[in-house]
Amino acid sequence: MKKIETVVFLVTILLGCSPDNNDEFADQIIFGRIAGQCVGDCRELFLLTEQGLYSDSNTDTDFGDLIDVADWENTTFESNSLSNEKFELAQHLLQIPEILFESDDEFTEQIWADIDYFIQIKSNGNSKSFIFDKIAETADLEIIQYMEDMIDVYDLLSE
Repeated sequence: MKKIETVVFLVTILLGCSPDNNDEFADQIIFGRIAGQCVGDCRELFLLTEQGLYSDSNTDTDFGDLIDVADWENTTFESNSLSNEKFELAQHLLQIPEILFESDDEFTEQIWADIDYFIQIKSNGNSKSFIFDKIAETADLEIIQYMEDMIDVYDLLSE
């Protein structure tokens, strides 16, 4: 009887435990590289949704004298998705660390004013955008890993 109680106890513990997962799924992500000090189409961005991965259409190039974050957030994307292989390469980026929505830009660092990484995440009606050259070493490990992964995916898609 003691063995049965022990087995039931262990099974209860194992079934009751779940991994500590503080991730959520984004509705869409826009990510890539941008350049603020240039004329014309100064970006290479991708739109990632559950339906597919889309490249920017390179049609909305008249940003005026001052470029604002909204210029990249409102980029027009191609209507046809990229290959399934490229989508599968980026799809895991939809799983975002919850801490990204809780933090501000303190984890980002601006080194140069010309070329930066850009990411906009939309999830459950919330939207957050980040522009950065690199991630601060003091940033939360989940944020560092996610942003480095986003950069790696961007580099592979841009080849």
